[in-house]
Amino acid sequence: MQPIKTRNHTPSIRESWSYRLKEKFLRFFGDLKLIGDQPRSFVLPHLLTTLLFRGTLLHDPGSYRVKGDDMRRAMNELQPGDILVRGFENYVDGYFIPGEFSHVGLYLGKVDADTIRQHWNTVLPGSVLFENDYAQLEEVLAHASSGEQMVIHSMKDGIFMEDLLNFCRCDYMAAVRFPESVTRADHVQRPYSENDAIKKAFTGEEITIAERLGTHSPVAYEEAFPVVFKLALSQLGKAYDFGLDFSSFQKMSCTEFVYYCTKSLEWCSGIQPVIESVASIEAPGISPDGFIGSRELGVAFASRSVLERDIIGKIKARYPGPYGGGYR
Repeated sequence: MQPIKTRNHTPSIRESWSYRLKEKFLRFFGDLKLIGDQPRSFVLPHLLTTLLFRGTLLHDPGSYRVKGDDMRRAMNELQPGDILVRGFENYVDGYFIPGEFSHVGLYLGKVDADTIRQHWNTVLPGSVLFENDYAQLEEVLAHASSGEQMVIHSMKDGIFMEDLLNFCRCDYMAAVRFPESVTRADHVQRPYSENDAIKKAFTGEEITIAERLGTHSPVAYEEAFPVVFKLALSQLGKAYDFGLDFSSFQKMSCTEFVYYCTKSLEWCSGIQPVIESVASIEAPGISPDGFIGSRELGVAFASRSVLERDIIGKIKARYPGPYGGGYR
């Protein structure tokens, strides 16, 4: 899929040979799965299969821990605009992502032509729209996937949409939600989104939201969600950011994408990039745990596997503010 929206500011990512090498390695790395207790007889056939057929035959002793009852609860409890985080057991790249969860997406709810048109025709009161704020409606209608319960997120092949049930194929899953009335949090002094590089990517409606929150005026989330929705669908097809560069939105990692869509609400959430180490790459970033760690976002859903291990409690304990002692 070709990207349907490009930003006006100059990207800071230079696709040098080192970037391309890093991209190829991380694409490969993200597909590796570490399975313990393999029988010795498995090693030789596995090696031959890999060499001869350019594929990998894996012996998977179990299945995903998020089960049918979890999925049914998620289908009933999630609301459009919820931020979904998930984690897996045994995937190699998960060992190098800080925290309990390894991926994040944005729940959109029902998406069809009528819903898309409704949001595209909605303008936040008091806002001035700029010419290139969002992708053209016709482009979005041509590229968006339709469904009753859709999730949009960024993975190694770029930003795409899929059914909630597909997203639920994991071992751990939770969701957080903005309050109905979004207000500025007392502990947020200056959001990352207030710097000049990020401000260049703001739409007219985002400027209105941020200004209202910055001056302690509440914003109803039902007013803000159409903005989040339009931002999300305008990025369909954009490439994944293997450079983990939060100073540009030409390419986006999973957390970068969700942050991008909700950046005007940072006065409330307090979620912003900090120096992280992911796969030995140190750069400003947001781990998926950061969304759970925000004290302003309420927990809207947690799979049984998350509850059994008290994963949310462990994350909250590590995040006395939006970020805790586990971060530098």
